[in-house]
Amino acid sequence: MPSIHSAAGRSLRRSGRRRSFPKAAGRSLSLLLLSLALLALFPDNLFSQEPPGSSDNGAEAADFSLAPPNESNQAPENEGGKGGAADENEIVISAEDIEALKANKLEDVLNQVPGVSASSSSVAIHGSYKVRVFLDGTPLNDPTSSYGAVNFAHIPLSSIEKIVVIKDAGGLRHGQDATAGVVTIHSKNLARKKAGGFLRLFSGNREFFKSDVDLAFNHGKLGLGVRAAFERDRGFKINNDSEKKSGGFRALYAFAPERTLNFAIDRVHEEYGLSGLPDFPTPNSRGLSDYLSSSFSLAWGKIENNLYVNRGKVENRDRFRGLLSALTVTEIGDFLAWEGDSSFGKIALGTGYARVQADSSDFGRQSEYTIHAFADLSFKIPPLPFAFKAGARFNYNSGFENSLNPELGVVWRSDPFEISYKLSYGVNTPTFQQRYTRTSSMLPNPSLGVEKALNQNIAVQIQAKKNLSLSLGLFRNSLDGRISYVRPLNTGAGSYRNLGKTVFTGLDLGGDYSPVEALDLKFRYSYLVAKDKDLGRFLTAISRDRASIEAMIRPLDDFSLALKAEHTGRSFLDRENTRSLGSRTLYGLRAEYVLFQFALSLNVENMFDKKYHYIDGLLGPPRTYRASVKWSF
Repeated sequence: MPSIHSAAGRSLRRSGRRRSFPKAAGRSLSLLLLSLALLALFPDNLFSQEPPGSSDNGAEAADFSLAPPNESNQAPENEGGKGGAADENEIVISAEDIEALKANKLEDVLNQVPGVSASSSSVAIHGSYKVRVFLDGTPLNDPTSSYGAVNFAHIPLSSIEKIVVIKDAGGLRHGQDATAGVVTIHSKNLARKKAGGFLRLFSGNREFFKSDVDLAFNHGKLGLGVRAAFERDRGFKINNDSEKKSGGFRALYAFAPERTLNFAIDRVHEEYGLSGLPDFPTPNSRGLSDYLSSSFSLAWGKIENNLYVNRGKVENRDRFRGLLSALTVTEIGDFLAWEGDSSFGKIALGTGYARVQADSSDFGRQSEYTIHAFADLSFKIPPLPFAFKAGARFNYNSGFENSLNPELGVVWRSDPFEISYKLSYGVNTPTFQQRYTRTSSMLPNPSLGVEKALNQNIAVQIQAKKNLSLSLGLFRNSLDGRISYVRPLNTGAGSYRNLGKTVFTGLDLGGDYSPVEALDLKFRYSYLVAKDKDLGRFLTAISRDRASIEAMIRPLDDFSLALKAEHTGRSFLDRENTRSLGSRTLYGLRAEYVLFQFALSLNVENMFDKKYHYIDGLLGPPRTYRASVKWSF
């Protein structure tokens, strides 16, 4: 099977009816007890006893691959289902790939995938932020965010076993608000991971400082993990400073290779300034966010159950404007799924419940819940080189209209080609913050409704030569009632609205070439046309094209240097398409030198100190450098 990004031909891894919150918790716990009862009723021989699949990749360069239909996964691929066998077109980034990239940030790894744009607090696919992110089956999207923000700061790259990216689909198993795609992050098995850890210190310009530590212990079938981090940044403009603290704890008990009990809890606390747009500065606006996630999951052969509780809190205040806005959102959910073989192929069944409660200084208390069920089938027709996927998910929503979300897919493989087609339909629901919260730059819109998306995607992968791989992706995503932030001209505040019909069309290109063992070249290009069909105009804050080229040089076994150029095309600032931001090209480098148990690294962004603005009009940072020393033990 050809790799999606393989270099040097190395091996692949790459508000309605309401119930009180205690009753919601009771429902989730009852689902967990039901799964335990099922385990007691079924005899042991119904469950697989073989150890999970493992990677044998010893590559020096990052080789991302498509997961084959029958891949065995080491961790849940979704909110309670294994995924794996029925999920086609998954882009898999292994631990070896991450190590080869010599990156210090998770967003830098995600940005290696064509069509993906990630920052320290967000991830978008093909211009849409409707991307759901999971860590070991637990959703990471901040429930207080207006765009599904994700804080990657508390996830050390060294703790990740693999990352799976699904573009333009994923709602079948992962739920609503996933029409742009899904990112699932899988931690290393603590019971099998070697005891040890690391301590790392960062320093940089503008009084930047960060320290983080990650420790892992194991004894027999028990594994424990602890991590903590602190970060301070003075910022690059007035009222742009931030201070962030995070910590987490994980525990795993492995009864057998495919029978595990997991508990995890993480917290991220951040205080920051909100500087506002250049023409409408807010020098006295301050923000606070506090995010706590916890999960209790059980994997027992072909059955998996995940119970989670997430709580997000955000505050915005500006004493000169008399503004004080506070929002706390608590989400509790439980997901139960089974996957096995049938006479038709591999089949997965699942159900779950999620309830969200919000308490706000702007609108008081609101609560909503969702119940879902899904069925997913994947199969082959020997001896044809095709793999098929079909499934549907039903969502019952207390606060919005119900939805039936189908997905279809087919993959044709014949070396050196792989061609796939996906069709999916899903919905995205507006957040409490989008509907009710008031800040210095946002006005409430309680009447905001859902948006509906029909996505089509064609992907072609070619392993042209042993040291050359190419990829091409074509997509068309149609949305009705797209939720979009609209800010009138000459004002500093806007609101979220449902636009009419919008269409996203474009293509992704990717290429990896390794002319010699010590050099890897990567090329990524995405072209995107996003238009409001009712107005016949382009959407705001979406660039027409993005491109990057990176050269990774390894003159010595212990030293690597990566040089990168990133281009972002023109984008519009208003719905009338009268104001726009020009294109920009930024350059950066990162280097790493390993000496015994120490790793010294340097990362420079915007190397030539170019002044630019983000696609939403906010001023971008000037030259930024970060140096670090990491001690592994």
